[in-house]
Amino acid sequence: MNSSRFPSLARPAAAVLALLLAGGLAPAQAVDEDVYPQHEYVGPDDDDKWQELETRLPAFPDPGQFRALPSQLPDTRLEIQLDPDSIRVDEDGVIRYLLRIQSPGGAGNLFYEGLRCETGEYRTYAYATSGDSWQRMRGADWQGLNSGGTARYRRFLHQHYFCEPTEGSLSVDEIRKRVRYGAPRFYDDP
Repeated sequence: MNSSRFPSLARPAAAVLALLLAGGLAPAQAVDEDVYPQHEYVGPDDDDKWQELETRLPAFPDPGQFRALPSQLPDTRLEIQLDPDSIRVDEDGVIRYLLRIQSPGGAGNLFYEGLRCETGEYRTYAYATSGDSWQRMRGADWQGLNSGGTARYRRFLHQHYFCEPTEGSLSVDEIRKRVRYGAPRFYDDP
């Protein structure tokens, strides 16, 4: 084979290949624009914004309904108590419950709260320090469980009683069972 002829054949072949590729891509691009018009991407959560249900305060609870939870929180003598019958998982995914935090001397605060497993947030709807009536919290927004202070008690509930790391919120029956009989395992408290 003549080596001088090979380079002269390569140039026309490359030119033909370039024309075919350029011509072949133009119709495909036109079809794509016709079939898939330019639009803004909408993610799965962008269409369905989460909305919290309207929350009504429960009847004031009987103090005998609360169950003390075995808290393994360091540097505290306060007792965490839940009313198992008050716990519910609503359609908006919020777990609502009655929580009492009590000192060894018997003084305590009562809270009606909601917790979201998916976002790791809680919200206090109302509180009571004495008497038998609720004080509604005004303008109380959702707060992160890592915000410190009393949030660590809510983080304890999130980790040990209400939520599974891979599944989100537990069923009402499972949560009540854990409150009545103890959580089956404990995770590390961050």
